[in-house]
Formats: sequence, C-alpha cells, structure tokens
Amino acid sequence: MIGYSRRGLILLFPALLALTACTKERQQVTVTLNNGETWSGTLEARDAGTVTILTSAGEAKTFLTRQVKSVEEHKKTPESAAKTAPIPAPAGTGASAPSLEPAPPAKPFVPPASGRITLPAGTQLALRLKEIIDGSSGSANFGNLVTTVVIDDVNEGKTSIPADSPLNITVVNKPGTGGREMLCTLSTVFLGKRPWVPEGGSHFGGKDPVLGSISAPPKESLPPAARELPLRLPVHSVIQFKLTAPISLRESK
Repeated sequence: MIGYSRRGLILLFPALLALTACTKERQQVTVTLNNGETWSGTLEARDAGTVTILTSAGEAKTFLTRQVKSVEEHKKTPESAAKTAPIPAPAGTGASAPSLEPAPPAKPFVPPASGRITLPAGTQLALRLKEIIDGSSGSANFGNLVTTVVIDDVNEGKTSIPADSPLNITVVNKPGTGGREMLCTLSTVFLGKRPWVPEGGSHFGGKDPVLGSISAPPKESLPPAARELPLRLPVHSVIQFKLTAPISLRESK
C-alpha cells in the first residue's frame, strides 16, 4: 500500500475566516486572473505563492500567484473608494510581481509511446476545486468523488498532463478526526478527451493511489468556537500535494 502524507496543505475555511473577521482591519481588494476572471473581497492572506480573499458571500478563495494578473486594493476616501496600484509582495519573500503577459495557450496532450504515464514520487500537483469538499457530509465517511482542474502543466519525460485538464479525486474522512482531516486519492485524469486511470484501479475509501491529505488548521490556533468544526473548502479553492510514492496511469479502454 502506498503511504500518505500527513503534511497535506493546511487550509483556512470560511467559518474560521468569518469568526476572525472582527479582530483585524480588513482590506478590500479585487483580484484579476490571467484568464480575465475578477474576484472581489477582503484580503485574508498573501505570500510568495498564493493570495486568499473572503468574498461577500462568505467563501474563501485561494489563487496561485502565477495565475494572478493583478491585486488591486480599494481605499475608502470621503467621496468614494479609489483603486490604487497593485499590492506589493511581502518583504523578504523573494517573490516577483505577477506577469502582465496574457496566459499562454493550453498545450495539447501528446500520448506517450509507452502507453503509460508515471508520476514519480516528489511530483507537485496543484488542483482547483470545481465543487465543495465538506467533511461534515455523512457520505464523506465513505468517500466522495470530487472534480478538480490541474492548474499547471505536470511534466514527465516527453509527455505531460496539460494545465486545465480535468482530474477527479476520491476524498474520504480520516477516521477519528471528525472530518477535520481528509485523505485524497487519484481517480481519473481526462487527457485528449479520454480517461486515464491508475494502474490497478482506484480503491474507494482513501487507499491507493494516494495523493495526500488535507487538514483543518491545528485546534490550538483557532478560536474555541471553531476548534471542532470539520474541514469545508468552497469551489475554486486550491489544494496542493507532493506525491510520496509514484502513480502510474493508463488510458481506460
């Protein structure tokens, strides 16, 4: 059995953000993505790799810096709220400003001659959710199929999984965590409009082939009212994994 990483990306969820909203000054921003989408809300976090905002609907949305064209803050004046220059990256992060160049066209998928794609241990995967992950759902104890999209090209030898490829994962609550930690396995990747599946199949319930785990923040870092809340990630959240073991894919016939 392939082991899973307990160091999955720790993600803040909307309930926590709502509880802490009154404890700090909130900066209103508009995030513009390279694909032309715009999102407005309060800036919750920003580092060298990601930008997180809380929308007026109470949803936390996280974007990778390289997918962001600009982040504009809105400072209220006596007459109106004025737009200013993009917010600089935090000092000491070494991050460069987001590129203003348009996003390059998606690369076509070229099937490998071997008929197999192997993602080696150490492969980094960044996935954007197309639907909610909710640890409070009763079905999450048995496993839910969740649709995501690959954010970056995943290169392996002479072939690659192109960015924007649909990728389905199975997500299941880790027993004894109350839905605060969830295991994720790879189910299907759609390449060239064809499904590619893990060799040996994708076992239901969080077994092989394991991508990793996602967790709520440590309880000691949360307000008392939020310490037992299960993990809940809204649509457009970004989850990231680093494979601890290889996964081989073959086209499904």
